[in-house]
Amino acid sequence: MFEVTVFSGMKPALASHLLEPGQAETAVNCLLESGEIRPLGGLLKVDSIQGAAGTIYRYQDKWLSWVGRVILRDGPIAGDQKERVYGTDDEGAFLFCNSDELENNTLKNRYSLGVPSPDSVPLVTVSGTGVEESDIVSRVYVYTLVSDLGEEGPPSAPSAVVDVQEGQTVNVSGLNNVAEGFRPISLIRIYRTVAGTETSEFHFVKELEAGTVSFADSVPDSDTAEVMVSRYWEPAPQKLQGLTSLPGNMFAGFKGNEIFLSEPGYPHAWPDAYGMSVPHEIVAMESTGNTLVILTRANVHTITVDDPSLSVPNCLDGYLPCTSAAGVVASPFGVIFPSLNGLYLVQPGSVPQNITAGIFTEKDWRALKPDSFNGVWHAGQYICFHEPGAGFVFDPISKLLTKLGFHCTALTVEPEGRLLHVAYPAGTQTIISQWDGSDFSLRSEWVSGEMRTKEPVNMEAGIVLADYANAPDDSFLKQPLELSCVGSDMAGAVCLGGDSNSFYRVQRKGEVYFILIADGKQVFEGRIKTDRPFILPAGYVATRFQMGIVSDIPISKVDIDPAMGDLL
Repeated sequence: MFEVTVFSGMKPALASHLLEPGQAETAVNCLLESGEIRPLGGLLKVDSIQGAAGTIYRYQDKWLSWVGRVILRDGPIAGDQKERVYGTDDEGAFLFCNSDELENNTLKNRYSLGVPSPDSVPLVTVSGTGVEESDIVSRVYVYTLVSDLGEEGPPSAPSAVVDVQEGQTVNVSGLNNVAEGFRPISLIRIYRTVAGTETSEFHFVKELEAGTVSFADSVPDSDTAEVMVSRYWEPAPQKLQGLTSLPGNMFAGFKGNEIFLSEPGYPHAWPDAYGMSVPHEIVAMESTGNTLVILTRANVHTITVDDPSLSVPNCLDGYLPCTSAAGVVASPFGVIFPSLNGLYLVQPGSVPQNITAGIFTEKDWRALKPDSFNGVWHAGQYICFHEPGAGFVFDPISKLLTKLGFHCTALTVEPEGRLLHVAYPAGTQTIISQWDGSDFSLRSEWVSGEMRTKEPVNMEAGIVLADYANAPDDSFLKQPLELSCVGSDMAGAVCLGGDSNSFYRVQRKGEVYFILIADGKQVFEGRIKTDRPFILPAGYVATRFQMGIVSDIPISKVDIDPAMGDLL
């Protein structure tokens, strides 16, 4: 009478009896893209670290972690031998590379992003006798600092003007290479103005080792062709947040309601001229193509970033505050973010779309606490964890929605979106695991919508078609599991004892349980071992029915009927 052969996800906005056949009132730890109920693969433990972790990142086969939320971006320069990684945390922007020392799963030294201007003014004096009747030229000197990664900063304040003739030497002193909080300085570069040029540009004179405090300049003007490129560069602003990658080897970030862009090709350089602002405080930003999406506490803004000096924010229609920076993700379709009444998609040239419209009511959505969202884009889906201790998976194309029966505190996708790793607490440790990486399946749970009959009936029999042939046998495969259980039954692990040393991974036994609910009351629960019809209880009649499945193997059909013969 009631048969389901194509299983679908949840639609909380609809009453249970209004769901279409195959739609679920509940779907937990399910993969439904195939139309079958397939259990989500378990989490494969790859490492453990001490303490809590709100951010994890794999670098050179080592796991780094931070207690709070940190945004990390691979360096924009292809083939970078230093393997630079850039990030923003509560203190602002920073970077690290493969020569930096690690300690206890984190960076031993934190280096702010950029190179500062020197904190001393060069002193200049002239020595020697000039060539008679040679021109007297006026010069101004500045110098810059260069980091151990070859990144050049802005110039010092200019020296006093000095007049010099051919044959004389200008002694430049008072050089200083202090850059507290930034990367170590390896070089000092001397620049000066050049007579006969039509601009006041500074031209390169000499490169010195860091620690050099003076320089005798006798370099002729003809050898100073290179013009300083870093004159208007600055380090990343203090307290910069939301580091975002853009085409053209650029980064963007924000502070308050201000937006900042880096110099194309020079991610350590942030010219003041590229700054701009929006009316409201910024919560997060992300990019889609060359469009920067700015999410605030009120409106959404976009910026087309071709030339950073000409970029202007464009305010999109609608009051759509972003509720959680950690819930913002970049997808192939655009930027997805949580707002007050659903998930929104921002695409260049169009107004934001509520991609969960019709799936959640506003009340349902608020119950998920969207201000606690922590999401990633992986395998064509938005995967999100939220308080209190739950999560969901949503496919914006098929509109499939399923719940997650466990909670993770940190997520990271790499490389190129193929692998997802998650982290969750276990006592004083944090366990890092590969998503869907274990041979052991999680336990899937699926409950149908309410199906109704015109007259009260008794369902005499049921049938569940499942992959019984490939189910493991009843033997137990015990392997030490160096972590406590997470949730009720994480990654196929069950507790066999009272402490963290007594946990074992137990091989699933191909368990399938069928549940029948009649007029809101559970009338049957039993383990099903074959694809043959089974008898359901007598002694009741009802008009409203729901079928439930709890399984760790694929399910292709469930059916209930008032007559056993109709199922044979």
